[in-house]
Amino acid sequence: MLDGFSSVIIEGETNYLRFERFCHALCERIENRDFVPTSQSWDLGRDARPAGGRHAGSHAAVICATLNREVDEKVRNDLRRVAATSSPDRLIYCCSQQLSERHADRIAGDIRQLLPKASAVVHGSNQLAALAEKHRDLLAKYYQAEISTIETNLLAFREGHEPAETKGLRLALMTFGSDDARSLRKAISSRAVIEVLARLGTATAAEVAHKLSDDLRLPKALNSFYVAEVLAEVERSGYALQSAGSWKLTSQGETESQRISPDAAQELLQGRSIIRSALHTSLGFSLPDSQFDAIWSSLLDTLSELFYSNGVAVISAINSFLDQGGSGAEETSLEHLIEQGSARIRATTATPQLGEDIAQAINDMFTERSGQAFDWLARVCERFVALCALGLETTSADEVRRLLRRHQLVLDTDIVLSLLCEAEPAHHAIRDVVAGFRQLGGTLLVSPSVLEEVAYHAHISDREYQQTKHLIGKLSGLDLRRYLNNAFVRAFHHITKNPKHWALYLRQFLGNSKRDYTKVLHILQSELAVQMLPTTHREEFARQVATFIRELSKADRPELYEHDIGREGRDGRIMACIAAAREQKRAGGSDVSIVLLSSSGRLRRADHRFRKELGAPEAVLSFKGLSYLLSLVPNVAFGAGTLRQALFDFGETAALTDVERFALRVIKGSEQFSIPWVKRRALQDELDKVMRREAEMRGVPVDKVKQQFVAGDENIQPVKVIAEALRNVAIRDQQTQELIAARRKIRCLEGELEAFREARSFDTSTNQNTE
Repeated sequence: MLDGFSSVIIEGETNYLRFERFCHALCERIENRDFVPTSQSWDLGRDARPAGGRHAGSHAAVICATLNREVDEKVRNDLRRVAATSSPDRLIYCCSQQLSERHADRIAGDIRQLLPKASAVVHGSNQLAALAEKHRDLLAKYYQAEISTIETNLLAFREGHEPAETKGLRLALMTFGSDDARSLRKAISSRAVIEVLARLGTATAAEVAHKLSDDLRLPKALNSFYVAEVLAEVERSGYALQSAGSWKLTSQGETESQRISPDAAQELLQGRSIIRSALHTSLGFSLPDSQFDAIWSSLLDTLSELFYSNGVAVISAINSFLDQGGSGAEETSLEHLIEQGSARIRATTATPQLGEDIAQAINDMFTERSGQAFDWLARVCERFVALCALGLETTSADEVRRLLRRHQLVLDTDIVLSLLCEAEPAHHAIRDVVAGFRQLGGTLLVSPSVLEEVAYHAHISDREYQQTKHLIGKLSGLDLRRYLNNAFVRAFHHITKNPKHWALYLRQFLGNSKRDYTKVLHILQSELAVQMLPTTHREEFARQVATFIRELSKADRPELYEHDIGREGRDGRIMACIAAAREQKRAGGSDVSIVLLSSSGRLRRADHRFRKELGAPEAVLSFKGLSYLLSLVPNVAFGAGTLRQALFDFGETAALTDVERFALRVIKGSEQFSIPWVKRRALQDELDKVMRREAEMRGVPVDKVKQQFVAGDENIQPVKVIAEALRNVAIRDQQTQELIAARRKIRCLEGELEAFREARSFDTSTNQNTE
């Protein structure tokens, strides 16, 4: 079953010792002789020294292996070390990268120059894969996890029924390569139609459309005319034939229906490697193979379900928007699905604390939108959305263009802050999408309530800046979101390392009072030509919406609700203003509709709850939905990664308490301790314990101690409190960690030095005997 995948497995290898053991076993099997590995214990081949003498230094057969992409330089370094300690008569050099025959011959020539007595052969991944296909038991022994991943997620469909989510993952992986949304859906359509025909035998376009819609559980059924177009393209490719209105596969099509591109396996295994590396970074240590294999298996199930639900939510919202009628289905909470997936993964661990740490690391991967893990996950997510969008294929670009022009978008606070502040993850994506909407002739509105919130956000930023200016130059990428809570402060840390520029930077946003939005409005008007949303509204309706959102806030995030107090009143006023503006438009006979552009799940739920008062269509459009709608229109230019950034939005990152954030900033600034990011919750628990003891000793409420701690009051000795909490979490200081690492390195260097000393002694002894 693994024909063609062996090279993918070998080229995706990241564990050097496993690769060396695999090559060792394979070469011994092929040549029926013992080989000496050269690096498992820094012995450089000395363990195989023959019994003829203490310094004989000759080996029958030696094997070298490398994962290094700079193959030639690595070969030379390895050969010098081998030549210093041994003189083999047979040497096999194995590389996990592909090598042409010419390149392999050149490396073999280098080997003969340094080891003139040795018979040499060089195997790249292509040669090793060919050998592994003949000895599959060895491949299975060393790469069972990778084989299982490929078989379960890419090849299981050959055996029969396949869940929609799993089918979606396979189709998503098989269509990597195209960055154009329409081309992507076309590629998915062709493959999916071929597979349906393979199962049905003979079918009409309508029957194929019905079966495919059911198999994938699409939020909108495929149009039979579109399927007929796909079938015609499949026929032109030689994969299908039509007769009397029915279609069936050719023999070439039957073969194609069972084929899985090695590229799909490569993407899947690359994701496995990237996720493992991300977990290592978050946890601060590597997980054993068996434990990671269980985590990866559970994570794939979570990914399939999560991305499918996200795709359904995006396209359901678009369907409702396009249909201009009724309400779409209320979307599944993606945060809840992530938590369910984390719980399944938590159950695979041996200890509760490790399970909590791994679950937290998984949650962080979905909410911290940066790095290799994000890039891979976002690509898969984009393809799931494209899969769920197949039912949109009969919607013309002109239809989408006309519809968007009839809408006025009200920008929510998160959208405005992302537009203004360069460090926000979606900054470039939101600018691209808003520019695309304006390019089509769309109108942008902004509410005074939103502008006041943005102005206030700028007004209070100075306090956080003063608390974090010692971190300027020390934060970038993910750390900006982790350690800084204010978007303006994040932007300043991102664009400069000079604290002297802060006052000048902030002045461009600040008005004469804390809610004076004059300068913010000027920026938006000059850059985006925004207009003001009328403030007329029914106060009673605003209170109803605010009460509904307040209850949602308490239920969703009770531990952070205090930070949202007052915001629900602002949300209620915006929704009430939109309702009033819509009613006025309808009364005037206008077909223009006003929609709030927001990533807030609570506002979308309020939209569903108060559909009667707000009227059709839906009053809240997600940034995901707008982005995908615009991608359907030709000539709307998006920057690289814009659509992926827009579609991969799974909630807020690292919602920290004030105590937690203050402690982490102190630790980061001190550079004396290094704490894995997933340990922040454990640190918070220990800080709570220490401060409770302190409160009991002083006879004061614990909240007062926390306030003093966050204020940096030396009466509470914050540094001492943090140090005690770190010791309780078993975090070593940076110096101790560096010392441990240095000792490991010294031991390795001592082994290497001893090898060269023995080699030098052997050479001296040989020369003396010769003389």
